[in-house]
Amino acid sequence: MTFVGCVIPLAPEFENPEKNQPPFIVSANPSVGSEIGPSTEEQDEEFEVTLRDPNPGDELYVRWIFNYPPYSDDNTRISNVNRLPPTSPDGPRRIAIAVNCSLLSLPKGRKQHRVMLAVSDRQFKRDVDSAPDLRLTGTQPDAHLLQAVWTLNKECK
Repeated sequence: MTFVGCVIPLAPEFENPEKNQPPFIVSANPSVGSEIGPSTEEQDEEFEVTLRDPNPGDELYVRWIFNYPPYSDDNTRISNVNRLPPTSPDGPRRIAIAVNCSLLSLPKGRKQHRVMLAVSDRQFKRDVDSAPDLRLTGTQPDAHLLQAVWTLNKECK
């Protein structure tokens, strides 16, 4: 018996890639949203945050922002972006900063500073021709931005 016909190959089955989930704060010292100080110019206030990302392959991009919003050339200070490498799903990533008036070039005469931590699972956009829009985190539509804010009572002279 002879069969005549054609063989139609089946397309390979692809699994959907893992859905991107936002990073989150595990712990913060001092607590997010708290008011710190007053402290003198000579005292360094330390902020330490432990982060996690459910997507173990994600790098995290971190920047500290002072006196924002609103953006002002005279008052806003933005740290360089720190890149935290991927880790295991259960592995925390820690970021810390010591707030020092002179090292951060915080504006003199201000008695209160807003301290913001911005964390993204995609690179921050760079806009060198105008004030940075810190809400924009990357070109990928699935980017997530996490923000934490504190109020620091510290007079810089």
